[in-house]
Amino acid sequence: MGYSFEHVDLPEPAATARAHAEACMDLNGSCGNWPQCYEEYSSLAATYQFALNIAGMQFCRERMRWAGMTYQATPQPFPDW
Repeated sequence: MGYSFEHVDLPEPAATARAHAEACMDLNGSCGNWPQCYEEYSSLAATYQFALNIAGMQFCRERMRWAGMTYQATPQPFPDW
């Protein structure tokens, strides 16, 4: 299992490229520029992304909890099928 993170507020032009790539994904890649629009977004946003494996996420969760970035939530019941 892995975790992928990205900054919410990307600087321009990465923010515009992300919006375009998301719109293309919503259209199932039928924008006429797929996969180039996704590749452009990926290259512009790469410095604002990082990934962790399960061991790295344990370390990250501990530090996030220490910094007050997490909270205890009430578990929601699993929906009936």
